[in-house]
Amino acid sequence: MEKQLSECDRVTMVCTDRYVKKADNGSGGVGYEKMIITSDLSQSINTKKVIPIIRQAGTNQVPIFLKTKLFINFSIDDDFESSYDDLVREIHDAPLFKKPDIGNNPFQGITDSAPEKRVDSLIEAMSIIISIYENSSIVDIPYDLLIQRNSSMSSSLLDLQISIAQENGYIKVDLLIRIKVLPAGSKFAIEHKLTK
Repeated sequence: MEKQLSECDRVTMVCTDRYVKKADNGSGGVGYEKMIITSDLSQSINTKKVIPIIRQAGTNQVPIFLKTKLFINFSIDDDFESSYDDLVREIHDAPLFKKPDIGNNPFQGITDSAPEKRVDSLIEAMSIIISIYENSSIVDIPYDLLIQRNSSMSSSLLDLQISIAQENGYIKVDLLIRIKVLPAGSKFAIEHKLTK
């Protein structure tokens, strides 16, 4: 048993009710088998060498030492073909559905500094301006009306975003602090789905 376990690539372990009870109690040959397999599993925690097969009436128990392993359920006779396919695929490491590649860690910093959130705030400011511009007869939007309609952004941040929007040519601010939406601002609004 020890020699075969060390030489084989995969082991199928048929778990009947009686087998599970003997393995959990560590009795007889099953207890010895459990000891050998537990030793092998402890050397490589991610091993896929042992494939538990459930063959029980009404339950799907595996020995405690195999609880973390993938098992294949052969206890439902009507599902035999599907279970057999799962077993063959597992033995040949050919799953029906492959795991996707692990993506990038979203919390791992790309640079030493935190990312700027200028675009989000700029979009929010432009959204307020476009909303006022399209839903009223006002051509040049008074700054105080803009402040009234804004609820989430501080006045300082709003001032900064208006300045950025003006630098980018989206809006024009006159001396009376009235805001006019320019063609580039309309284009920005359409590209960011702030208007129809």
